[in-house]
Amino acid sequence: MKPFLIIFFLLFTQALEAQKPEFIRVFNSEGKKIAKGRIFIATDSTVVLFSKNDTTELNVSEIYAIRTKRSAGQNILVGASIGAVVVAIPTAATANPDDWFLGYTAGEGILIGTLMGAPAGAIVGGISTLFKKSAYLIIDGDYAQWSKFINALNIPEEK
Repeated sequence: MKPFLIIFFLLFTQALEAQKPEFIRVFNSEGKKIAKGRIFIATDSTVVLFSKNDTTELNVSEIYAIRTKRSAGQNILVGASIGAVVVAIPTAATANPDDWFLGYTAGEGILIGTLMGAPAGAIVGGISTLFKKSAYLIIDGDYAQWSKFINALNIPEEK
């Protein structure tokens, strides 16, 4: 019964992830990031992005380029955080200061686990960046390019 529940949970979380709108980063003609977030509403001339509790409306004429997915730094930071926690907890839990060889306290175990797990997790996060398939699209204020982008992401346009 347990393998069925695990498989169901994995499929359910994958379905929820598939329903999320695409995360994009929007850049102006100088290459400066002017907005980021998930696409909330897209029309033929504007886009509304939401990020946490904030919404940003942009006119297509303001958009020079769009990058899909999150940056590589995000993958590395998440990997380092997960690696630090995953190694620090068991290292602290197995601490034995009275051990005759390499005895350490729980606090030292957390420090050791963090120092070992964070770089390993960062490496895994960096490697995962190679497989994330983000795209860089130049819109340059062109409504035809914008329409192609919206159609490629299968975002319903509001007229």
